[in-house]
Amino acid sequence: MPIVNTKNIMVGAGHLYVSAADTTAALPAAPADLVGPPVVKQSYKVALDAATAWRYVGATSGGVEIGMTQDVGEVEVDQLKDAALIFNTGQSAMVSTELAEPTLANLLLTWGMSSKTLVNAGDTLNLAQLEDDLVERSVAVVGNAPRGAATTKRERVYYGRRVINVEAGGHTLSRTENTTLPLTFRLLPDPATVGAEYGTILDRSIG
Repeated sequence: MPIVNTKNIMVGAGHLYVSAADTTAALPAAPADLVGPPVVKQSYKVALDAATAWRYVGATSGGVEIGMTQDVGEVEVDQLKDAALIFNTGQSAMVSTELAEPTLANLLLTWGMSSKTLVNAGDTLNLAQLEDDLVERSVAVVGNAPRGAATTKRERVYYGRRVINVEAGGHTLSRTENTTLPLTFRLLPDPATVGAEYGTILDRSIG
């Protein structure tokens, strides 16, 4: 009889990090563990918090959603009355959330603006016209991972090499609700990384 492993059930908020600088010209290097086998270390949040190349966006509302979509085409034949062949015509990957800390740095992020528009020691955001080349950044999400049969705590790290903001939305100043900033990143493939063009998802043990 199949046995349900309750340690495989995941719950808990994800922690979202973005590359600290605009990365159109040069993307930050992948976190070390993401290019090799998982090893037992402290939580990756500690490493990302200490890395100057990454910035923690703070509290989120409604969780961090990570999704992959696929578009397919099909060939129908008379004899089968159905598709004889289904093939891939396109795909896309997205990361979306609502940022619950509406700082100017986060507002810049959700509107897809360049970091050079944040001036005056971070106290002024210039609403500049967006350039034709959208700002590319990298993204990392750290959350809980299924523990399986192991007793050691585990975490899951999602790493996207190239992301751009694709849905610059608005926010509300309300008397009864907190102000949140909607954020939607689209992941773009990196042709220089064959076999992991969009990034990596890693389950790792932490001490």
